[in-house]
Amino acid sequence: MREKAARIFCSISVRLSIWVAAVVAALFAGVLLIFSGHVKKAVKNEAMDMAEQTLMSAVEYTENTLDKVETVARNMRWTVEHHLDRPDEMMGYCRTVLKYNEELKGCAVAFEPGYYKQKDECFMAYAYRTDEGSVTESNSYGNTPYMTQEWYASIKKEETSLWVEPMPDANNIDEAITSYSMPLHDEQGRFVGVFAIDVSLEWLSATVQQTKPLPHSYCMLLSRYGALLVHPDSTLLFKSFDDMDASFDPTVTQVLQAMLSGETGSKEANIDGVESLVLYRPFRNIGWSVAMVYPEDDIFGALMALNNYAVMVVVGCLLLLFLLCVGTTWLVLQPLRMLTRSARRVADGHFDEQVPDTSQQDEIGHLQQSFQNMQTSLIDNEEAVRKKTAMLQESNKALSEAYEQAKEADRVKMAFLHHMTDKMVKPVNNISDMVEIFKNKEKPLSREEMEKMVQTMIENSDAITLLLDQLLEVALKKE
Repeated sequence: MREKAARIFCSISVRLSIWVAAVVAALFAGVLLIFSGHVKKAVKNEAMDMAEQTLMSAVEYTENTLDKVETVARNMRWTVEHHLDRPDEMMGYCRTVLKYNEELKGCAVAFEPGYYKQKDECFMAYAYRTDEGSVTESNSYGNTPYMTQEWYASIKKEETSLWVEPMPDANNIDEAITSYSMPLHDEQGRFVGVFAIDVSLEWLSATVQQTKPLPHSYCMLLSRYGALLVHPDSTLLFKSFDDMDASFDPTVTQVLQAMLSGETGSKEANIDGVESLVLYRPFRNIGWSVAMVYPEDDIFGALMALNNYAVMVVVGCLLLLFLLCVGTTWLVLQPLRMLTRSARRVADGHFDEQVPDTSQQDEIGHLQQSFQNMQTSLIDNEEAVRKKTAMLQESNKALSEAYEQAKEADRVKMAFLHHMTDKMVKPVNNISDMVEIFKNKEKPLSREEMEKMVQTMIENSDAITLLLDQLLEVALKKE
């Protein structure tokens, strides 16, 4: 019974250790989830703040860059308008612009057909920078008349300065440019031509991308008509919104439509299979819109790494806790296992089984001490039972002998009684016969006959009396 109780206690202790480890694991997991949720929310809010600040910085930086180009254009336009009577100096003005502004791709001055009688019908001065960095001059741009090209025709139509839609560079088919074009007027205020400065979209993209705060974040710059001026995928540059891949995720399309509408805001979008946070806002005056794209891995990458590290630490701690619980349980239950073995030996009859002493003051120690006391008590009780058994055996032997003697005495007594009885039968019969004679005698007896019969009766009575005295004497001796 004690062995069974010990086994049950061991099983319960091990299960309790496992349950304790499981409860602690659940508490750790709960705390980790709550902590991770709060941290993720805080990180997202911080990322949103950072993204908004970065977007503002990108807008401000890009606007400053474009303002610089516009300032150069305005200054040079003033020079050109004040020297319209010097057509031969127009190319020099264009070269001067490129000389002092290395980030610019080209500069052009184009006039209305026939404006200069001494020049060709269509007069244009164009200076542009080659891939090697040198400046080259040209009197035309592209294979079509410049009057029909966007950078000239739209300015003539609107008679206002603006950034025109991107277009392939006529001198480098692999590169795209955008132009800031301004109308030229004579002293009477009549439109006489266009002054334009070309900016490489690659340079503009690199300039804007400098503001990205995270390793994989990037900027998108959208023109007023939906053409991408800045994007990491060069195949999408200077394509209009309608020409873009129709397989875009709907969230991306929503972002582009919001940018095209000049809205300010943020959306979560799936871009090329990557969940991202997109913040966008328009530029002032020019009609462009910029977006900053943050992949979630960039925003929450450090948090995920921290979560993984925390999970590994928690798992390690739980494993250590489990091993500690199992080890502690094993050490605590070692005396109980020893008691189990001792109890088995004692149950098999080995009451002299040695139980080691213990200095433990817990329940196991008390149980071990109680078991020692029980074993000592069993040994003492066994010795007392052994002595009592020996005494009972001696008493039983003596009683058996006395019983046999009593039986023998009874047998002798019964034999004696039978013998004495047999001796009394004759005298009694004689007396009985005499009495019958007296009773049945019809005539009186003679004196001699009566005396003889009386004498016979007396003798028989004396014989009976003697036998009775002998019986009495024997009885008194037995007592």
